[in-house]
Amino acid sequence: MVIVFQIGCTGYCFGGLTCLDLARFDVGLQAAVSFHGTLTNYPGNNTSIGASVQAHHGDIDPHTTNQNAAEFLDEMRARQADWHFTSYADAQHAFTVPWAANWGIPGAAYNEKADKRAHRAMEGFLAEKLLN
Repeated sequence: MVIVFQIGCTGYCFGGLTCLDLARFDVGLQAAVSFHGTLTNYPGNNTSIGASVQAHHGDIDPHTTNQNAAEFLDEMRARQADWHFTSYADAQHAFTVPWAANWGIPGAAYNEKADKRAHRAMEGFLAEKLLN
């Protein structure tokens, strides 16, 4: 008997970047999900990405700008990734964290609508990628 594991990763902020990096470096993931993670690109690495990638971004996140997001998407295209990217209106950094305003970090705030939409999208994505 062979047991096959489907492995996914979800992360928030630095954890979101970590999930993206695990997908980039092909550690065997089937799916990687990033919530308000740092969106960077890795120029010069044109190997394909085997994991499916989903990234959730706050449109007014000052910690990861829309220019950073555009560069990230350029990398996903260049590396022929199966990706899904959503940018949420009026959402800042940490938009999934109800107590983010208590941190006193400028540009970090909860957005209930974006939080709910992002988590519903993640559930469908992971079901598609891991439960088939």
